[in-house]
Amino acid sequence: MSGKIIYYTTYGSTQRYAEALGKLLGWEALPYKQAKKAQIAELDTVVLASNIRIGKMGIRKWAKRHAEMLKKKKILVLAVGGEIPDNQKYYYDAAVKNLGFLDLKQEQVAGLGGRKIRAEFNRLDTFLFNSLDKMIKDPAAKEDILKDVDLVDLSLLTGVAERLK
Repeated sequence: MSGKIIYYTTYGSTQRYAEALGKLLGWEALPYKQAKKAQIAELDTVVLASNIRIGKMGIRKWAKRHAEMLKKKKILVLAVGGEIPDNQKYYYDAAVKNLGFLDLKQEQVAGLGGRKIRAEFNRLDTFLFNSLDKMIKDPAAKEDILKDVDLVDLSLLTGVAERLK
């Protein structure tokens, strides 16, 4: 079985997952901008790895442009976000919302925890979280949404790799 991992990352968590999964499987992990149509056409399996940021998956536009070709492949989506990995419904719902044109089934989506470290934010994310800080009135909710989190757990990739074998 031939495969590649195509990823979109903002702060590096998705890239770490993609590269680690690539090592487990012996597959190349490529940033989406480097993935060429000819490379994908020859594959049996494509893993689309993407962060979820403000409800949007960064790889959505790329996948939409390549949808016809992707529909002919075995697909697995690695959805990386700020939710705990136990909440697979959250990750599946986000994947369907963003990549629904691929007719994804539950078993085609693996949700993995990402990172949110405010000190690493770009200007847009800093602005959005500063705005959010002003909008939330409940102190507990504000503390929860604004705290730094690191949910990256590369050991979860063993189960993902098993799904692909």
